[in-house]
Amino acid sequence: IDWKGAKYLVKAMKDVVIACPKTKLLIVGDGPEKSELEKMTSKLRLTNMVYFIGEIKSTDVVKYYSAADVFIIPSIVVDGHTEGLGVVTLEAMACGTPVIGSNVGGIPDVIKDGYNGFLVPERSSNELAIKIIELLLDKELQLNFQQNGLVTVKEKFTWDIVGNKFEKIF
Repeated sequence: IDWKGAKYLVKAMKDVVIACPKTKLLIVGDGPEKSELEKMTSKLRLTNMVYFIGEIKSTDVVKYYSAADVFIIPSIVVDGHTEGLGVVTLEAMACGTPVIGSNVGGIPDVIKDGYNGFLVPERSSNELAIKIIELLLDKELQLNFQQNGLVTVKEKFTWDIVGNKFEKIF
């Protein structure tokens, strides 16, 4: 859907593949934006780099997160709608995958810029490309984001911790 911001990620790939030619983008999921994204991918001559996986079984989600060098959530605000907490970001972090996300909605509640991932301004394909390239080229940064992402999940988002927060509220 539009507020997932996938078109900005596809546009960013034009620059990413220049700096990192072996990069492949897998877009997982399905929705009303898919055909437009496929047209954009073709127009930008990225059909050999951008793959539309479609909907996957919940049992396969961990395989995709674990196989990825980076997980990107380029959400935007559309008519007041955007990403809530960004649970997929937590899932990726829990799998040890470095993350990049837009600085909208609940994403900044999970990603601390420069500590456990990168935050970028929404709708900025250029800034998104810069951060993707930086992360892909810096193995030490990837490792730091992996480790700090795991710490974030364990210290702030386990069921026990979230449950205790709800209990205190009630």
